[in-house]
Amino acid sequence: MLLLFFTKKSSALKILRLKTIELINIFVTLDNMRQIRILLVEDNEGDILLTTEALEEGNVSGELIVVKDGWEAVQFLEKTGKYKAAKSPDIVFLDINIPKLNGLEVLQRIKNNNVIKHIPVIMLSSSSAKNDVLLSNRYNANFYINKPLEIANLKQVLNLVKEA
Repeated sequence: MLLLFFTKKSSALKILRLKTIELINIFVTLDNMRQIRILLVEDNEGDILLTTEALEEGNVSGELIVVKDGWEAVQFLEKTGKYKAAKSPDIVFLDINIPKLNGLEVLQRIKNNNVIKHIPVIMLSSSSAKNDVLLSNRYNANFYINKPLEIANLKQVLNLVKEA
């Protein structure tokens, strides 16, 4: 797992832990794609706008799908309810503090599902609580980014995923 932290005071990238093989597999998979399909699970309109701007400014070619709560994310990923015909995302940006099911619960569901557990998950949180980081690690998140996000920082992560 690669945990990434961006703090408000510093845009320095702090790499806490890296499972090299896992990361290489993510990058090889994403690098071979012409367009990246991103699922953003976020209920805050400001963060949705920020992500959209970062994608545009970073010239990330792809599709951004937004769902606003944990239950909707699960339905999308498991292709149930109104999402039966949904195409699977290549990567998931998952806020921890979302309604219905929180991000950690959604992460558990993703990583316990053999059909979708391969999808890279980037956890987003305004919390700097160690417990959130530890649980994200325990539940096999691929990245952890501490919000508030800055466009430059989000672009850096997207470029890392896209180009590495």
